Amino acid sequence: MPSFVMRGPEGTLVWGYQRAARVTGWTIATAPDGLHLTGTLVQADPFRLAQSPLTFRVSRQNGSAWTWPVRELHIAADALTALLVPQE
Repeated sequence: MPSFVMRGPEGTLVWGYQRAARVTGWTIATAPDGLHLTGTLVQADPFRLAQSPLTFRVSRQNGSAWTWPVRELHIAADALTALLVPQE
């Protein structure tokens, strides 16, 4: 059972400063091997998604953002799962 779960309506996968995809209905949960991201992939750019390094970004109401580097990314149809590097 995860000890930390965070959910949100929308986030983005970015490559540098370029948006690679929007992710809706996302969830981040802790696991022994890191943070697991799940969500629905929308408006995806296949070329940018294939690049490295990717980052998952969530905008906050105060104008700042939370970001996590993506260690592994798996896409099946519009379902997205990823392993994120925890923030320090």
